[in-house]
Amino acid sequence: FEGQPQASFYVNNEGAAPVEVTIQNNDVLVTSTNGHPSMVMTTKTGGWYVDGEINYNLITQRDGISGKERVPLDGEFDYIIESGEEAPGIAGWETRKLLNDPQARWGYPRFGASVRMPGAGEVITSEPILPGFPHLGVGMARSRWYEQNPHTFYYNIERETFDLNSTVGFYNGGIYRINSLSHGPEVDFESPFATYNLEPGSRQTRLVIRAGSFPANGLFGPEPKQRTRTSLRYSWKLFNDRDWDYGIHVAGPLEYEDEVTIGSDTIVAVEPEHFPKWVTNSPWPLVTFVEPPEGYGGSEGIYFYSAQADEYQSWLAGIDNQEPVTLASPYLLNDTFLNEVQALGLPPGFRGEYHSAYFRAPRLYVSPIDNRLHLEHAMGGVWNLGNGRILRTRNLDQDAYLDAWTLETITTRDEEQGLLVASPGTIEEAIYALDNYIIYSSLDTVEIRRASFDPATFVTAPPTDPESWQEQRRLFADYREGRPIEDMRGWLAAFPGETLIIEGAQVRGMRTTDTGFHFTLVLDEAAQVTGDLTETLLGSLNEQGVYALSYNRQANVWQQEYATPAQLTVELITETPQVFVPQHLTVDISNEGGADWFGPAELYVGDELIEVWETLLVPGRSKVSHDVVWTPRQQGSLPLTFTANAPLTMSETLYVRTTPRVSFSDALWLPTRGYLRYVIMMTLALCLITIAFWRTWKTA
Repeated sequence: FEGQPQASFYVNNEGAAPVEVTIQNNDVLVTSTNGHPSMVMTTKTGGWYVDGEINYNLITQRDGISGKERVPLDGEFDYIIESGEEAPGIAGWETRKLLNDPQARWGYPRFGASVRMPGAGEVITSEPILPGFPHLGVGMARSRWYEQNPHTFYYNIERETFDLNSTVGFYNGGIYRINSLSHGPEVDFESPFATYNLEPGSRQTRLVIRAGSFPANGLFGPEPKQRTRTSLRYSWKLFNDRDWDYGIHVAGPLEYEDEVTIGSDTIVAVEPEHFPKWVTNSPWPLVTFVEPPEGYGGSEGIYFYSAQADEYQSWLAGIDNQEPVTLASPYLLNDTFLNEVQALGLPPGFRGEYHSAYFRAPRLYVSPIDNRLHLEHAMGGVWNLGNGRILRTRNLDQDAYLDAWTLETITTRDEEQGLLVASPGTIEEAIYALDNYIIYSSLDTVEIRRASFDPATFVTAPPTDPESWQEQRRLFADYREGRPIEDMRGWLAAFPGETLIIEGAQVRGMRTTDTGFHFTLVLDEAAQVTGDLTETLLGSLNEQGVYALSYNRQANVWQQEYATPAQLTVELITETPQVFVPQHLTVDISNEGGADWFGPAELYVGDELIEVWETLLVPGRSKVSHDVVWTPRQQGSLPLTFTANAPLTMSETLYVRTTPRVSFSDALWLPTRGYLRYVIMMTLALCLITIAFWRTWKTA
């Protein structure tokens, strides 16, 4: 760009040390960096100002970067940054490309791009330090992007750093960024990272979408590399500009299909203005929903309880057939500091829900039971109340709406992480909403109420544009507080109807059936039954003990029986197992008693734990079967152990026979030996025919 104005920047120790110079013949010579500039900026056309407006048609070259490491300046530029204008005086786009790539297989940024989206808010910059050069600023603090655009070159006096900023912007709303470990057109890693203001004229970010995307067979994608991996954090603010109110996290093998042109580069991504609706309208196999009821600050959205977790990828790819336990039983974090298990846990005060059994677009609804926002089709969820207490939500009938709320005390601890884990704990109180009945249970009281209620007050999608954002501000305003957890029984006041109250009783093992629901009712010696549903609902409950109760919705009738205690029988069904040969075991667990059995259980063969059930349910007078894949590592008679807090019977041992070694000569006499002999004979015959033909041709 000969003839264009040029600015060279000499920076020593990233701005922390003074630049050393000498004066020779009225020339200033830089000696501290061997005379090499760190950055050089040139305009592509015109001067630093054009018609009184700042010129953002620029080329910036940068030295001293080797991959992701800073190295001594050598006079050869490592990065090139190009920017262009949306309108006179307004930067519209920027690209950053790595020129020097010393470790082509290492994961560090190679391509970056930024686009200013329509409606991004007014561009505001402070006065530069040099009136004739508008791209240099000096200040005492880090720039606040949502207040003004910092200068491209900015020296922070307080931190003693010389920063190179985006001409387009970053944390202000209306910026679409690409941060890729690969050169285009297929970009990866943080591609895109998009911020939206959702309010015309505002610079505040109220929606942020942060991708973690890797195309199939990409060099830098995590295992399994052969599958496309797309995951996104979608966080939004509704009620103030400081705190994030909700987050939807999604993950699955969805592919980008749009061609997005930024400057002279075209990448495969999703168009910036269509990106929010692409996320919320696409069907995802894994979705998590997070709400910090008291809000959560920060610049990049909500990190916690995220479908983006690397631990979920092998399961999403079908390599692991066991759903990760941290979805239903996340870590109960101690605070909001980011750590290695942040995506697998919930800080105090945060609640989260998930679905992992469907390809569905994420939708939200308000339940009239607790008057709070929930994930439609959620399979369950956890609210970390702190101090080892949680409110667990469950979807017993596996429809679109939650129907169980249990207040629990948690004692299970992951010793390696030093954290409590939200595995099933001791239930203090519970609310169940099934088939026009709402059932409350505490440690000593049961209240059953027949009442009419809709499963959802309303259903909505996450906001994607200013209109839907404004509508949600109106809709959600009345549902921020919800019903009080400290008075769960008081929730029933919103649902008038005929009621049965049993003092001195508990509900255990609530479950749905094909015709209604079933639970176990435990009565103390001094139990008292009152209310207007006594006869029609339960008939006579005249002695202490355990009762099995069922409701049939078609017939609108209740059934009860005095339940005998659970009695389990465990049977393992398998062919004769061989050591080091994968086996399919069928574990049949029968309950001869009338009462349901539910609780944690473990199955050991020898000293090897081969299956764990956090909550195993075996209904009364029924059998459940579980398939287990197991590879024996010992031969001989191995003891069998099934641990469960119930009387049980099972076989004492399982015999594992040895697997004989196979030699090369034996391989010919395996069950496939006929095919092997046929292949060998045909190969020999072909060789003989070829030799005969060659010799005939040679003598001809």
